[in-house]
Order: sequence, then C-alpha cells, then structure tokens
Amino acid sequence: RRTMNDHAAQQTAFDSELLLSDEEILQLGVAPSLVELYRRKHYQFSFGISSWYEHLRYHTFRSTFLALTFEEATALLNEHYAHGGRSSEGRGSEEQRKATLAALHERIAEMLQEFPNGAFIKLNTRSPKDVPLDLDPQACPDLAEHLKQLLAELDAAGTRTPTTEAVAFIKAMGCWMEIVDADKAMMLLLQSTRVVEDLGKCLNFPAKLFEASITFREWLPEVPLHPHMEFRGFAHKKQLNALTQYMSFVHFPELVPIRKEIETRIREFHDSIRDRIPHSSYVIDFYVTPERVMLIELNPFHIGAGAGLFSWHDDRERFMNGPFEFRILEPCDPQKTEENPLEVMPTRWRKFIIAQRPASLYDYCNVQ
Repeated sequence: RRTMNDHAAQQTAFDSELLLSDEEILQLGVAPSLVELYRRKHYQFSFGISSWYEHLRYHTFRSTFLALTFEEATALLNEHYAHGGRSSEGRGSEEQRKATLAALHERIAEMLQEFPNGAFIKLNTRSPKDVPLDLDPQACPDLAEHLKQLLAELDAAGTRTPTTEAVAFIKAMGCWMEIVDADKAMMLLLQSTRVVEDLGKCLNFPAKLFEASITFREWLPEVPLHPHMEFRGFAHKKQLNALTQYMSFVHFPELVPIRKEIETRIREFHDSIRDRIPHSSYVIDFYVTPERVMLIELNPFHIGAGAGLFSWHDDRERFMNGPFEFRILEPCDPQKTEENPLEVMPTRWRKFIIAQRPASLYDYCNVQ
C-alpha cells in the first residue's frame, strides 16, 4: 500500500488500504502517467455517501442515489464549459449534449418525487454549495429577499453586527440549497465548480472505470437555520481525536455555555457508531439537535478536507494520535477571531449586506 507522508521524520506516516499501489492501478488499465491521479481520485471517491450509507442509514439523513453515466457526466462538464466560453473538447455534438441533459433532467425529476418536502442534492462526493457564493444577488432574487428578511429581523431586535450579519448570510445560503424541482437541481449541477472538478476527475480515465452518482438527501428545514450546531471531527483508526465548530469564521456565543455538553454527546455518539463505519480514518461531520446527534457525512482523511479551527500543518499529529481537543471560536481571541467576519465573504454579497444597513446605528468598523 501507498503511504501518505509529508517527509517530516517527526510525523507519523499515514497509510490506508484505500491508497492503491501502482501495480493495482496499472492492472485496471490506467496509463502509467495517470497512476497518481487515479490513486487520489480513488481515495476521495471511496468516502462517497453510498460507501457507508447502508451501514449508518438510521443515524443520518434519508438518502437515495442516481448513478450517472459516462455520457451524462461528459454532457454536464461540456455544458458547464460551453457557458463559460471554453471548448467542449469535441465530445459529442451540441444536439447530443442537449438530449442527454434533457433525459437526465427527467431522471432527476423522477427521483425528487421521493422527497415531497424537498431535498439536498450533491454528487456522491461533494455538493454544489459554491454556486450561491458565486452568484450575483440580482441573479437569485429569492435568496437576496430571504437575506433581506433576516437582516430586517436583526434590525428589529437591535442585534445587528457584522457577526450576526454573517450568520444571517450563512442561514440564507443554506436555506437556498433546498431543491424541489429538477430545473434548480440541473442549474446547481451545471454551475458548480466543485461538481465539475469531481466529474472531471472521473472522466480522465476509461469509461469502464467511471463512477459517479447524484445523491438526494431528505431536506430538514431546521438544519440551515442552526449553523452553530454543525461540527467537524477528525478520526484516525476510529479514534476521534479532534472536534471543531464547522463554521469556523464566526463566534457563536450560544455555544459557550453548552460546550462540554456538545463534546460529550458527540463523543458518545461517535463511540456508538464507529464500529459500523467502513473506514479506519476519516473526517466526519455532525449535526446536533436537542434530541439527537446525526451524521452528516464522511470525508477523506486528507488535507483537502477543511480543518476548521485546526490546521493540517500544525495539528496533523493531533488528528492522528490525539490527545482529544474540542475547539470553538472564543470571543476576542486575537489569533482566531476575524477582525470582521464579513471579510471572508464574496465581495458582491458583502456589498449587498452593507447596502441594507440602516444609517448610523452601529460603528460597523469596530463592532463584532
């Protein structure tokens, strides 16, 4: 098996049965020049929801899967590039592409019938959550209007600060990801850079090695309204060694008094399910409700998974060997707290939020 090591003698080498050897990859018919690319793709895709869903279905969101064909993935990729003015690399005519996408639209519409209260969609790997960040507010008036409403509620309550504005933005973006029709589903798939990147990884190899699917997950409307209750953990050899709030750029004061309770509940939940997890090392996301802890998803144990309030560079040994630590963003922490959480937002949305501010109510340069 291959070992992932950043060549630092003091660091523990990482090994996984999911990191295929050169020989195993070559036997699949992968060109020698693409061996490393395939190894990385295989490792990432091995953590897709379908790899663990049946083991953990009672602890996560109800999900169904729609396998994509090589032709559908190619059509999605080329349509994305066509809208961006890039060449579609000659893979089929525009007429063929449109017909393939129309058929996929129908298949998605049929799958959505299983979710009358809406669904969250993603590839088996990553979601198209980058799309609303890249859109102009004028291009998504429903999202902009919802954000306006949330900001107006802050004004009415007298609680508007850059931090609460940032939380309103997170909530509005999350709510906008609800899918009730195939038109919006197709729009997200076609406009998402994350989706296109993952499909491109699949299409680098022969069709016989192609694997990609769309995951439909039951929509729970309370989830995007409670971003402070999402957490990310880091487990090696099924030992949970680190835990962080997921939205790492915002201080949530409501987490401070329940910090120990959250830590205890998540650790107990992980202990109860870890023997069902078909992987040894993973990055794991949790959602905590008053009644239960839920598994959101598993991610590769790799630097590509965001580290939240930790750092893969500084905390890799902790992720692998402990000791356990739970981090939340503390108030007035000069090393962790952003001077203004709005600064991490796309410029177009930051300007939109500022434009909704009532005049002279707060000093927005200093208030957190």
